[in-house]
Amino acid sequence: MGTVVARIRVMPEEGRLEELKKSLDFAEVIEEKPIAFGLVALEILVRVPDSEGGLDSIEEKLQANRNASSYEVLEIGRI
Repeated sequence: MGTVVARIRVMPEEGRLEELKKSLDFAEVIEEKPIAFGLVALEILVRVPDSEGGLDSIEEKLQANRNASSYEVLEIGRI
């Protein structure tokens, strides 16, 4: 099996950007990206073994994260 790599945009709950950054310890790269009118999203890069079910475990963590209001998978691939 291979490794799944994904770039995901995560929108923080209002006023919780720093808490969100700290809670994304599973991300290999975290970048702040301005969206509009002072809104900032985080784009993260994650890598998980394909044998773990792809991005299922990452999506569960993001859905359960109280500091994240939403997320969107921007790119996904396998290496």
